[in-house]
Amino acid sequence: MLLSEAYRSQGFRTFSSTEGGYVSPVFGFTRGFDRVDQVHALSHDPGADIDLHVDALARFVRESDSTPIFAFVHTYRVHDYFLNEPRFQSELAPEDAPWTRRGTLLQLITQTDGTAPPGAMLHRLFRGAALDADRFVGAL
Repeated sequence: MLLSEAYRSQGFRTFSSTEGGYVSPVFGFTRGFDRVDQVHALSHDPGADIDLHVDALARFVRESDSTPIFAFVHTYRVHDYFLNEPRFQSELAPEDAPWTRRGTLLQLITQTDGTAPPGAMLHRLFRGAALDADRFVGAL
């Protein structure tokens, strides 16, 4: 029994909003959920907006009135740091400036010929993505 099924059996309304992967409907992850939303991951859709999760959950809460809810919200946003978007660059250091306008770093991060971005810069970019995801979690 999934946690969502257990909550629903106890009278909770259940909600899921994911960005796919192994928590997508194709793997049976819809079991026990009254409502299932899917949002595209930023790495698969440049126009994807993480706030779609928040909007969908807010609507579900309003519709639930006073019924207790169980919500599962999953995002890959923090793992999209390699896209090197301005919203993820808040933790970059001055020495990272040459990399800030290069766009996605996905193909570069696996280079072994010295052309890959410095590991410390990638770490700072990951921290920036985590802070961006924290804003989202705070809204939830």
